Amino acid sequence: MLFFDLLSMAVFGGMTAVVMMVAFRLAGRRVLWAVVGGGVLIAVIAFGIWNRYTWVNRAVAALPRGMVVIERERVSSFLEPWTLLVPRTESLMAFDRHAVRQDPEQPAHRWVSVLWLGREGAALRERVVECEAARWAELDAASGTPMEPWTSGERASGFVRAVCGAVARERSDF
Repeated sequence: MLFFDLLSMAVFGGMTAVVMMVAFRLAGRRVLWAVVGGGVLIAVIAFGIWNRYTWVNRAVAALPRGMVVIERERVSSFLEPWTLLVPRTESLMAFDRHAVRQDPEQPAHRWVSVLWLGREGAALRERVVECEAARWAELDAASGTPMEPWTSGERASGFVRAVCGAVARERSDF
């Protein structure tokens, strides 16, 4: 991902330099390389900031229909002082509300595949949710059983509400 970020910033910087040189020529002025260099520097920094803030909107737009975003991790950093005012999204979690499954052996359990999506990549995790107890746990891929410890309380409430609400909406659609 870093390679593509650097490549896109280099291309954008090159395009900015060409546009500025053409503007100088059309104005009948001599090209001021310090101004072009400063303009390219400002344009590349602005493009980098824009790219880091808007990747999540492009990623969410590319998700298939039925995917529900349940959590966004927002970060701030002193190395990027503008994020202290407007934190940027570093990663998000989503699930397909049409793919929530009921455990045949334990009807209170719902299985859901959770997609973690970050700028560096993506990962798919299986979780089991107990709507009545308002808790969830990671699902052991080998045995298909919930792994301890279960997550409950404030940390689990948003995820559990989203999954159980999706199940309730699915039932009411029929």
